[in-house]
Amino acid sequence: MVRGRGRSRRRLVDFPYGRALEKPMARARKTDPATSHDAALEAESSGRAASQRATCFEEVMKTPGQTAAEIAAATGLERHVPSRRLPELREARCVTNGEVRPCRVAGRNSMTWYAADDFIIRESDNVRCTTLVCNNSESS
Repeated sequence: MVRGRGRSRRRLVDFPYGRALEKPMARARKTDPATSHDAALEAESSGRAASQRATCFEEVMKTPGQTAAEIAAATGLERHVPSRRLPELREARCVTNGEVRPCRVAGRNSMTWYAADDFIIRESDNVRCTTLVCNNSESS
């Protein structure tokens, strides 16, 4: 399902816990070569981008205030992955930026990442996983 117009188009995809969240598509800049556009389309259509967003989000929830490089180190993702997926989560209003501080991995000033204020976690008695609910998601 696609909503919106132009550059702000988003696609509704299932988050790993069965709860649907509005997610932005992986993208390439207009000035990027065709191969970058192909790679963005493949990452989204294969589900890899959604899985990477979920991994990044879970780490932000687990340990708020980390930098992208620290999230990559903690999750085993390649260094560039959180740097691409966290801004997509920010656009979906699931995470927000915190203070800038020296990164423990990269050694330079970097922004930190936190779950958005409207993102809550609900534990289910019957299910051994967490349901993620974004109060900011647009309704149909």
